Amino acid sequence: MATTGSYTTNSTDADVGEGSPEGTDSLGALAVFVSVLATLGVILNLILNPLMLLVLHRVNSIQQTTTIFMASLTVCDFAHGLAWAFHLPEQFIRAWPLGTFLCAASGPVQFTLRAMGIYSLFLLTVDRYIAVSHPLRYPALLTAFRAKLTVCVTWAVMITFCTGLYGIYSPKFVRPVAPHLCVWNYDWRPYVSIISVLLILVSIFVLYALMTAIAVQHTRRIAQENLESASEDGHRRSHRMNKRLGTTVIIITGTLIVTWIPCVIMSAFIVQPDRLVTADSFVFIHLADVMLLTNSWLNIVIYYIRNKELRLALHSILAGWCHRLCSCHGNST
Repeated sequence: MATTGSYTTNSTDADVGEGSPEGTDSLGALAVFVSVLATLGVILNLILNPLMLLVLHRVNSIQQTTTIFMASLTVCDFAHGLAWAFHLPEQFIRAWPLGTFLCAASGPVQFTLRAMGIYSLFLLTVDRYIAVSHPLRYPALLTAFRAKLTVCVTWAVMITFCTGLYGIYSPKFVRPVAPHLCVWNYDWRPYVSIISVLLILVSIFVLYALMTAIAVQHTRRIAQENLESASEDGHRRSHRMNKRLGTTVIIITGTLIVTWIPCVIMSAFIVQPDRLVTADSFVFIHLADVMLLTNSWLNIVIYYIRNKELRLALHSILAGWCHRLCSCHGNST
């Protein structure tokens, strides 16, 4: 589970300062940048993720189990962007204007969606690992029913856990003094975020490393079998496959690191007892959160670049829409 919003060691007036005017002025440009970046991230999420759901519904060449895990990740990313839209007013006016109830509810909602985002990606990685390591037994090991059951159980567990830990137990509140931000009380919960995120990141990296090793063995065996008949061609094909797989691993793991690690670092910074959340530190906290939001639409870009079937399906959908628009315009004239 990832961090969201702000933490403070105490809700009293003495502990929650606004930060120095000089610091606030110096961070004015950064605050505007974070607000604009958050707005663009929300817009891209709300546009790209519904398109991906349509594409997944159209594509038949991808395994059904893989489609289920990808759909879970896409729905989660879309909901994450939708939930983030409620935080945009706070970004621009540096205060929470939506009332205490929505402030308290935003905590478990954000944690649930962020947790499901990374767990859905983990399930998708496990699916790909089984397909690579046990290609012949894959249809029997991971059926569509098992995939749906796994996704439903994961969603249920995350909703229950996050609602209890981040909604019922000490929920977020609106600070009674300026700036009236939606914040948390300081406690041990950021440690849960740090440990869980790091464990998932390490697990995903290990699975992709194992898949890389398996793929290298397969390509070497294929190249050796083709050595007598087409040595040079087999070597070039093996090199291209290894290079493409390596590039995919770098893109996926690199995106995870770039978008998740800043949030983990901010969690470690926040839980220090001598650190106080101010209006200035709030900018850096939300900058890390916006970096995390970026991962929601970057997933779609990666899938589009690396998967030919998804590209063709998306082009077909867009071409159909353009044809309908042109037809309607021609009929109206």
